[in-house]
Amino acid sequence: MKLHGIHHVTAITGDPDRCIEFYGGLLGLARLADAHGPNGRVLRFGDELGRPGSTLGFIEQRGAPAGRYGAGMVHRIRWRVADLEVLEFWSRRLTRAGVEAAYEDPNPGDMILRFSDTEGLEHELVPVAPERIALVARSGDISPHRALRGFDGVHAYCREPVATADVLAGRLGFDAVGTRTFGVAGPRRRAHYVLDEPPAQRGVAGAPSTTSRGGVEGTSSACGASG
Repeated sequence: MKLHGIHHVTAITGDPDRCIEFYGGLLGLARLADAHGPNGRVLRFGDELGRPGSTLGFIEQRGAPAGRYGAGMVHRIRWRVADLEVLEFWSRRLTRAGVEAAYEDPNPGDMILRFSDTEGLEHELVPVAPERIALVARSGDISPHRALRGFDGVHAYCREPVATADVLAGRLGFDAVGTRTFGVAGPRRRAHYVLDEPPAQRGVAGAPSTTSRGGVEGTSSACGASG
């Protein structure tokens, strides 16, 4: 089975109204048809077709207590954007909306923009070369060039990086990009899976923590898969 990249990511929201405003309004993602699972309604956002690689879901748990990220949980989502000019557009847009956004340069020449949603789920925007299939989230007030273009990857807390690397690279065919960074690519899309040192405290599910399911077109612990 060939893996192509991240399929979807699922998290939890305790405030669905603010969630819709943030992702459907501020970030310009298309509001997709709700899903329904054993834990209730799932709000879904992505490109207008809901294609794999762009879909972010939130299990609605109104009034849910605050979650806490820990080992085995995705805590940050990486989104593709077209170029550095688009980063500046998003910096201005987020700042005007009262969202703190900070530039970071994790590697020489690699500029990203990092921010969090209203419940604490982290995001970073990464300028990358266009995909074969651009998962552009079309919005009335954001031009296609400046729109989010699907997932570039996720950051997950990992307490056992050697064992996890064995699964990702040894069994699932991910490429080792660095000591704790792995890439997966197929003809349709590509993505990165970054393993971060976890905090000492144990993770607790709640808003806005990611769930134990999600999608890599093929796997994951807090991100899932399909073939």
